[in-house]
Amino acid sequence: MRVILFNLFPYRERRNEATRRMVLCQIGVSAVLALVVAGLVNAEFQRRYSIQDEYLMRLGRLEEDLTRKVAQVQQQRDRVLELKRQIKALEDVEAQSVVASELMAFLDESLPMPVGLNRLVLREGELAVEGYTSSVSELAAWVARLELEDELFHTVDLVYVRTTPSEDQDGRPSGMHQFEIKAVLKGGANGTSTGRI
Repeated sequence: MRVILFNLFPYRERRNEATRRMVLCQIGVSAVLALVVAGLVNAEFQRRYSIQDEYLMRLGRLEEDLTRKVAQVQQQRDRVLELKRQIKALEDVEAQSVVASELMAFLDESLPMPVGLNRLVLREGELAVEGYTSSVSELAAWVARLELEDELFHTVDLVYVRTTPSEDQDGRPSGMHQFEIKAVLKGGANGTSTGRI
């Protein structure tokens, strides 16, 4: 019987080499594919990041525009409030001027000859009149006429009448009487501002 021996080592070596090459080739292809996929993912992330960054920049610009517009609107509101305050002040001054003109005209027409005025003060709807007279009876009659003026006054009160010394500084007889009258005006809103006529 004849025995034939086959040396399988070279075949085995070739097969192992082919397997090794196949594995290395698969590893290389896998690495290349992994790099390509990583590059694609990175590119996608970069694209999304740039889109997001651009969106945030637009949002920041919109926020700045809104902040600027809000500041402008606030400035305009402040300006409107300031103008309203100025208009109100002018209306108050005008109303007080009308009241003062009417009072001066009325007092000028109704003031009797023996009565003189030193000071008139209009404050919060109340008129204070200080003056002098040589005739208390004329003063009393004038105050009575003022009380009858329903269109101008609610009440008219004679606060005091004081007689000055019988002689003035030069030694001449004086005979004058100092007085003060307080009158509450009708339509007191016209006298809300303090003023002196």
